[in-house]
Amino acid sequence: MAPLHAGAKVFPAAVDDAWAATEWVAERAADLGSDAKCLAVAGDSAGGNLAAVVALRARERGLPLALQVLVYPALSEIARTIRSVHGERDAHHDRTAREDEAQR
Repeated sequence: MAPLHAGAKVFPAAVDDAWAATEWVAERAADLGSDAKCLAVAGDSAGGNLAAVVALRARERGLPLALQVLVYPALSEIARTIRSVHGERDAHHDRTAREDEAQR
């Protein structure tokens, strides 16, 4: 992780860094001895989250990716937050909350 500087933008710094790295590699694929058509993103845990966000941004901005690999990505809280923002219920989390309450 990069050091935090006073006044530095904290969020979405990791997303911006991951996207900048992806763009850098895509723009220099030939110089790196690779093919831009074979570009992939991958990550595990929080890195899986970043890889998912980069893949979505790549789709939005027209950068084709050949592969996306997410190894136990930290996505469930994002999905839960998105559902709660839109007022949708999450049956899994509702059930889990009821089970937790019943054990108290």
